[in-house]
Order: sequence, then C-alpha cells, then structure tokens
Amino acid sequence: MPDTSVVEAVRVVGPLAPYSTRFADELRRRGYTEYSTAGQLRLMAHVSRWLANQGLDAAGFTPQRLAVFSADRMAAGYQGLRTVRALRPLEEFLQAAGALPVPIAPKPQSPTEHLLARYRGFLEGERGVVETVSAQWLRVAARFLAEHPGLAEGTAAIGAAEVSAFCVRELPSRSASAAQNLAASLRSFLRFCHIEGLVDAPLAQAVPPVARRVRTGVPRGISADARCRLLASCDRESSRGGATTPSCSSSPAWDCGRGRSRALASTTSTGTSARSSCTARATG
Repeated sequence: MPDTSVVEAVRVVGPLAPYSTRFADELRRRGYTEYSTAGQLRLMAHVSRWLANQGLDAAGFTPQRLAVFSADRMAAGYQGLRTVRALRPLEEFLQAAGALPVPIAPKPQSPTEHLLARYRGFLEGERGVVETVSAQWLRVAARFLAEHPGLAEGTAAIGAAEVSAFCVRELPSRSASAAQNLAASLRSFLRFCHIEGLVDAPLAQAVPPVARRVRTGVPRGISADARCRLLASCDRESSRGGATTPSCSSSPAWDCGRGRSRALASTTSTGTSARSSCTARATG
C-alpha cells in the first residue's frame, strides 16, 4: 500500500486550500508517486501563501505572476520546484477547475505564422513531441523562414543549395550538441515542408551530419625550431643516437623512448647533415 501519510501531512491554507484535495487526486491519476504528490502540494501551499500575502485569489495567479513567484521562490533559497515549468501541473489543474482563465493564443496573421502554427500542430498532435522540444524546433523553423519568407507562400524555390548555405552559416558557430539539435530541427521542418508540398524534393537529406567527436581534424605539424630543439636533445655520442637523427626539413613520426627521440624513417647520411645544421641553429 502506498504511504499516504506524506501527502496528508501537507496543509494548504489561503485561497488555494479548497482545491488541494482535488489537486492531489489529479496528480495520482497522472501517475505521480505519493512523494512527488507531496512535493507538488507543498509547492501549492507556498503559492497559496504567496497569493494571500499579495491580497490575491486563485484567479490572480496569471502567467506574469507565475514568473514573479518563481523569482521570489528562488530568492528565498528553495532548491527544488522553483521554475515556471515546475508550476505547470498546478496551472493546468487550476485552469481545468475553472479557477484560472485559459489563455487564448493569438490567431496567426501572416503566411509564415500560419505555416508555423500548422507545423506546431503536426509536431505535438501527430508526432507526439513535447512542448519544450516543439518550441525549440519552431525557433529553428522561424529562423529558416526569416531567410526564405516566400517558402510559406509557396513562391520560393528552395533547393539543396539554400539548405547548405543556411547550415554553413549556422552550424559552425555552435557547440557540437547545439549543432546536432539545430540539424535535427531543420531536417524535421524540411520533411514537414515536403509533406505540405512546399518543396519538391526531400531536402532533409541536404542537411549534413554533425560529428559527435570533439577536436577532430588533421594533426598539425611542429615548427622547424621545435624540431631542432628536439634534435638537439638527442644523444649524439652513441652510434645509435647519431645514426637515427633525422633531417630537420622532414616531418617524421617520432618514437620517444628511454629519453631518446627516434625517427621511424631516416638515413645515416641525412642524419649527419641535419645534426650539424641543427647544432648550429641551437647554439646560434
């Protein structure tokens, strides 16, 4: 049996007190554990006290005041459930209970806004994408449409060249993870545009893959001075050290062992000429 004592121990006073029992039942219906339910109820109790101190009722918990409350809760030193997102279950419950008005989204006006509204409905309705992710993908779509506004009206001819140019401008300035997110968002939007008939070809394939490894690329060679200093540290007194000293003009691979630097490919003749050249530069 679940331990309901943690929930029963929470007392909500103030304007939200009449809703506390129903809120706990709704959280359980959504699959919240007793401890998670108790945490949400403690958050509700804090909101109720805050509203009472402000002289407000439940209807006064508007989206603007949600942000103010979150800032006050953070400033008070609370460590958990202190963002606007954490208040979303309570806000949705109060809206469903009729205590808060449901905000009316502004109707799209321009063709771009209509296209983005359809894309949002596609993401959240058909693909099941959560709101936070869809908001991120919509920002990328809006950025792409800002460069190609005719796409929303069906008057712009968008091809792989335009997609590649956008990626060249946007991807290099971002971190690896941010670039991967942008590339995935752009592919999703271009697939939707293909479904809508706004582009003729599946342009999602024109978005390049983003490497996950960090600091990849061609290894850089060392400078001539660095090579000469390295050669100057070789043991030229021994036959082994002198015979394997390479030319300064080459870029050999090095195998440093037991304090000596050995070139994997070298000859005795080039070693002799390099030895005198590098010695002169090192002592000059």
